[in-house]
Amino acid sequence: MTRSGRPSASGDDAATKRQLDRGKLTVEVLKQGQYAPMVMEQQVMIIYAVTNGLMDDVNPNTVKEWETGFHSYMSASHPEIGESIATEKALTKPNEQALRDAVAMYKKVAAPAAAR
Repeated sequence: MTRSGRPSASGDDAATKRQLDRGKLTVEVLKQGQYAPMVMEQQVMIIYAVTNGLMDDVNPNTVKEWETGFHSYMSASHPEIGESIATEKALTKPNEQALRDAVAMYKKVAAPAAAR
């Protein structure tokens, strides 16, 4: 029982913590340099990654480092995803799966160790 007299639910506590942690990541992702605007397709990819839990294991203190590396990786290894988003002005289902796969691969082979 909690002080309020309601039964405590540790599962709820864990879900709340995950949601708060994701919120911290989202705030960091949304920060942009004053004179360094991000192109739309990069915004779509990073916001998709953070809001769909693909970055839940990234340390909030190293998000910018992780994000910079991610954008470089995507440009070098998967430019077709960004190009398609820019052309179609949408994240299509095939690109959504390709983006999920690319994020997983980036985390395995290229993400900064400090950000994991």
